[in-house]
Amino acid sequence: MTLLQEVPVAFVFFFLAHTFEIIVPNNPVVGIAGKSVILPCHISPALSAVDMEITWSRNSELIYGYSSGAEKIDDQHWKGRVGLFTDELHNGNVSLRLQDVRVSDLGSYTCNSFFLSFLGFGEEPHLFLDSTPGNKIKLKCESQGWFPKPVLRWATVMGQDLTTRADTTENEDKVSLVGVSSTLWVTERDRHGVICVIHHSETKSIGILLFLLAAVYLFKKSKGMCHLLIAHVTLDPETAHSRLVVSADGRFVREQYKDQNVPDTPLRFDTWHFVLGRESFTSGQHYWEVDVKERSNWMLGVVSESAQRKGRVSLKPQSGYWIVRLNSDELTALTNSETTLRLRAIPQKVRVYLDCDKGRLSFYSVEDCWHIYTFNGGITGKLYPLFEPGFCMFSWGSVHFLVITVPYLTF
Repeated sequence: MTLLQEVPVAFVFFFLAHTFEIIVPNNPVVGIAGKSVILPCHISPALSAVDMEITWSRNSELIYGYSSGAEKIDDQHWKGRVGLFTDELHNGNVSLRLQDVRVSDLGSYTCNSFFLSFLGFGEEPHLFLDSTPGNKIKLKCESQGWFPKPVLRWATVMGQDLTTRADTTENEDKVSLVGVSSTLWVTERDRHGVICVIHHSETKSIGILLFLLAAVYLFKKSKGMCHLLIAHVTLDPETAHSRLVVSADGRFVREQYKDQNVPDTPLRFDTWHFVLGRESFTSGQHYWEVDVKERSNWMLGVVSESAQRKGRVSLKPQSGYWIVRLNSDELTALTNSETTLRLRAIPQKVRVYLDCDKGRLSFYSVEDCWHIYTFNGGITGKLYPLFEPGFCMFSWGSVHFLVITVPYLTF
């Protein structure tokens, strides 16, 4: 009889920084009834398969599994007849030995191997502010529950790396998860903002960032002490266009796609689908973050209290609007002639930083601390955060809307 092992495609897998292929014969494998036959399968380059999960299937049905030294054979047809060369696994040999070949064994066999890796996603970083007399204060950033060991990085919101100034330590709990703690002394020169970022180091080696958490502390010098300035922004339903629905707690907004029965007051936008924050700012430095993931378009920025809200007003600085817009994967600053912005990646969370004293408005991607754009000068008066949620790429029920207690908004 003839036993066929069909191998039209080589599979490619990733294990952190390693790439490997499954190598199988180009020609059918011939077996003799009642005898044993080997179905060759090797990993290239020759990585150890001892810690891999290995599966063999025939005609797309699983016949054999191997993981952490344990075999899995569910069908009585194969029990006692199939197995690996376990002493050869360290050389990348994952060939299957099939004994007592039968006519019913005829078919197309597939070899599959992949690593069983474990990633511990740590908790959200906790940041502590320890004010001291003088011109310095101490920030502490901590997070527990990581595996493998994470990378912790400090930076300014302008992208300057501060990690070498920090004192960072690690600890391991009873189940081998890693905790990390770092302290950083900051001064007046860091007043524009300091970021603590924690992520898995291995994921960056293949260009995939699995986990990133950032928190920003902004400082303003006053009477010899540094003070934390955070804008606790909530949405004002009285300003929302009639097609926008604002949550009861003012933390997120969505597009209704049809007009609601709401009063048409002077505060409410009637053409642009905008909603403003309840809070306004005239001085100091403030920031807020907005979750814009799974949105194909949106607008963020600030608007002057005196700006026109009715009709299709021009969304330019001379009209009292300072806005960055995403539209069909194109990011634009709505300057007088509009400015197309370079994208490293579509932002999932956007940080908006307003410095009223300098008339400056900046936008950053939270994931990678990428500076998106800054409006410089002329941003004065009573200013309100502005939001336009755009359209969701998924249905309402399939989108996760995260709300946390720090200044953070979700569309």
